[in-house]
Amino acid sequence: MAGTTFRKTNAQYLADAPLFANVSPEKLQLLGSLFFRKSYKPGEIIAEQGEVGRVFYVIARGMVFLERHTAGGAPTPIAVLVPGDITGELAMIDQMPRPARATARTVVHVLALSAADFQYHILGDHDLCLALLKSMALNIRMRTKDVVGLRSQRVESRIIEFFQTHADESGHVVLKFPQTQLAELLGCSRGALSRCMRHLEEMGQLKNLGHRRYLWKTSK
Repeated sequence: MAGTTFRKTNAQYLADAPLFANVSPEKLQLLGSLFFRKSYKPGEIIAEQGEVGRVFYVIARGMVFLERHTAGGAPTPIAVLVPGDITGELAMIDQMPRPARATARTVVHVLALSAADFQYHILGDHDLCLALLKSMALNIRMRTKDVVGLRSQRVESRIIEFFQTHADESGHVVLKFPQTQLAELLGCSRGALSRCMRHLEEMGQLKNLGHRRYLWKTSK
């Protein structure tokens, strides 16, 4: 198993995911018993683009990059997934090949659910099915336009996760790409990224050193 072990029960991890926010503790326990655990080292592929999806994932720990690959071209970043996020839901619904590759950026722990259990326990549950549709719609909105104020806290949590992961021992982070690409990678608009970074600078947690260099200050 890669990295440290899981530190919570499956039901506790599911409770942290927005998809399951309104699920009763009893149902979370039932659902938790259906998920199996998997761990990945940095750089390992969790789900490959083009394969037929047979597993649905909930991120329990770490950071996952979603990228779309084309023949002869550089991969296109789609989003960064952090704990509480889900992936693989589209393949569970339409049984089509996965549209992107999911790769572990750090040590990653996931909860995984088979397609059969997903269709019976998620799609077969009215409330969970509705929550899934809302989650998918929100992801589409975030990746196609700037939704002012919508999920701003969620965007900030992704930025924090990114800088925490990329900071060296002294807290320095060097971006190897422009902020426009960082916004694409984090699944938000350029404007939302700028606003959240300014807020972090005002709070004294992030300092812009210029030339794509930043100093991340770990909270005490």
